[in-house]
Amino acid sequence: MCWEGMAYGLVRDEATLRELLSFVLIYAPNFPKEDFLAPEDQITLDSAFRRLRDGLVFVRGLRSDAERYRSVCQNLERAHRCFAVGDRRGGTDLIQAVDAELFGGAQ
Repeated sequence: MCWEGMAYGLVRDEATLRELLSFVLIYAPNFPKEDFLAPEDQITLDSAFRRLRDGLVFVRGLRSDAERYRSVCQNLERAHRCFAVGDRRGGTDLIQAVDAELFGGAQ
């Protein structure tokens, strides 16, 4: 999986949101540097989680289910904090929980 294949990490639909979840799961918190991207366009922990949160708009029915939406947002925030403090296991577990809640789990 490479960032280039994901159109520079832009979430355009549920499929690219799930791809970004997988990318975060594999690489967070230390994302690979892509030689085709300018330094300011490189994926970072903060930019990845911002794109994940922004991408939630593409999940059918999520906004109308307030409890599920709140749970997903809380788990994303908790995962972000885990990765930021070096708790890779905690962050990974939470990203997997988000994937399960949004898409039913394993791909």
